Amino acid sequence: MKKRVLFMVINMNVGGVEKALLNQLKTMSPEEYSVTILMLEKFGGFLEEIPEWVEVDYLKNYPRVKYLFNNPPKEILMNFFKDGLFLKGIYYFLVFLGTRLLGSREILLKNIFSKYPKYKQEFDQAIAYAGPMSLIDYYILKKVKAEQKIGWIHFDVTTIGLDRKLINKIYKGFDEIKIVSKDAKQKFDEVFPDLKSKTSVAYNMILEDEILRLGSHKGFSDSYKGLRLLTVGRISKEKGQDLAIEALKRLIDSGVDAKLYFIGDGAFRGYCEKLARDLKIEDRVLFLGTKTNPYPYMKECDIYIQPSRYEGYCITLAEALIFNKPIVATRFTGALEQLAENKNSRIVDYYSEDIFKAVSELLKRRAYEKSCNCN
Repeated sequence: MKKRVLFMVINMNVGGVEKALLNQLKTMSPEEYSVTILMLEKFGGFLEEIPEWVEVDYLKNYPRVKYLFNNPPKEILMNFFKDGLFLKGIYYFLVFLGTRLLGSREILLKNIFSKYPKYKQEFDQAIAYAGPMSLIDYYILKKVKAEQKIGWIHFDVTTIGLDRKLINKIYKGFDEIKIVSKDAKQKFDEVFPDLKSKTSVAYNMILEDEILRLGSHKGFSDSYKGLRLLTVGRISKEKGQDLAIEALKRLIDSGVDAKLYFIGDGAFRGYCEKLARDLKIEDRVLFLGTKTNPYPYMKECDIYIQPSRYEGYCITLAEALIFNKPIVATRFTGALEQLAENKNSRIVDYYSEDIFKAVSELLKRRAYEKSCNCN
């Protein structure tokens, strides 16, 4: 009999969590598993890459859930009263008041999902895969019937805003908590010591053969002959693309002919574009957009940079390692763990000057090795 497994995620946007899930699915046989992916919203560049044998479902009425959970209480109440929904406005005033007094959003979640029926299927395993994420964690705990319930932590819980009281209570109801790196597990255990007996490390799966095959395609389309620096990931403040741009400016001012390429997109892109213009290096910073196959660019770049302010386990860093490229990464959770055995990498603090110095050091090393080979 097939093992019935549910994975719950936000969406299938092109990102590390979603890529890790796709890799996980590719290691699972449809003869052995019956898999359902439940998403909060139907969205993402990876939707088409979900295997055909996997059932895909979406949370009903999610826009209402998102509105009530994410918007400021004052705005929600004002809209209720403006629309003449006075009783509902008073009711939610009491809900928000109780939430604030208790210092946890459990009351709000309980009310949001009070009219939701249990999920239509039962499972052997139900996995809150995009954890920690209160909406998903709570839904898995309260609305899904499963023999085993698992939380899957992809982030450093010390660097993201969490309702710790709520997460602690929800996760006490889980049978197991998987965390994507040793560093991330250690930090989770420090924040939630009562849950330590349930935690274990579960690294994101990296399909090396597939990455090498996809990397054989053509990448960069320009004829640039200088130093190509590359970073891949969602363009957001936590990913630190601004630090890479500032480091590029220092590199150019030092006399290096270099360009910085970004694969990915996000709300922080506008800020990064303005930063490049302000530094007068906009012609040296190229935004290539979201790509489901970034591997040819990883293969063809000269140095891969991962300037993240925080991560749990950086899947793009693990992928870049496959191509044996020089790497500069900031000191986020998991970086040392991933790069400890790689002599052609540098781990630096979260400063553009440190990134610049590490790139310069790698360039000097490359020049030295070339001169030695020539002799």
